[in-house]
Amino acid sequence: IANLNVPLNKLATIWGNIQVTGKASLYNKLFLNRTIQKIDTVFQADRWGAYLSDSTALLKDHLTAIQAAYRVSSEDLNLIFNDTGLLLNTSTLSLENLSIIYRYIVLSKALGISIADLITIKKLFKINPFSNFDPIQKIFIDILPQSTLDFVILVTNIKSSGFKISALNYIIGDIANPQFKLEMPEETVQNTMLAIRKGFLQVNNDHPDSDLQNNI
Repeated sequence: IANLNVPLNKLATIWGNIQVTGKASLYNKLFLNRTIQKIDTVFQADRWGAYLSDSTALLKDHLTAIQAAYRVSSEDLNLIFNDTGLLLNTSTLSLENLSIIYRYIVLSKALGISIADLITIKKLFKINPFSNFDPIQKIFIDILPQSTLDFVILVTNIKSSGFKISALNYIIGDIANPQFKLEMPEETVQNTMLAIRKGFLQVNNDHPDSDLQNNI
């Protein structure tokens, strides 16, 4: 994970909340800069110094500022909403929800892949690099750095194999994107699968506790 070359305060959002304490906090840099404040002042602290304390505020009413702060397109934001299960029309503007969204952006940029490809790999190989948020306890649970590491290694192997994610989705998941013409000869498919399997078995050898073995 250290090889991702991501600042610690950003890396931490993979498992928890965006840091809010201190003038140099990640929250401050993302939401309290002049650009975002000109768009939306909802991110300012209340009279008691708490951020996002209005439980009636909804994500859907502040998407312009969120997109600007995260530098993410509406298409990618919708993909994140769909994958996380956050409901656009009812999800609150909370630190937890902002953090859940932001982690996708952090990890995709760190790995040099698109958000769409990150989600495809996550679903295709059933490895979740992120923690989960428990709305009852209001804490992040399932904080598993090993799963994050397995995911990073998996993506690294996929990238080094030279195969596009769309091709893997076609070969392994039997899902073809209509934008891509992936009609492959049977021999090509078999050779591709052998190469992928060889790389993924290496992950299992290095990390025997990984769930990846169930997917090969």
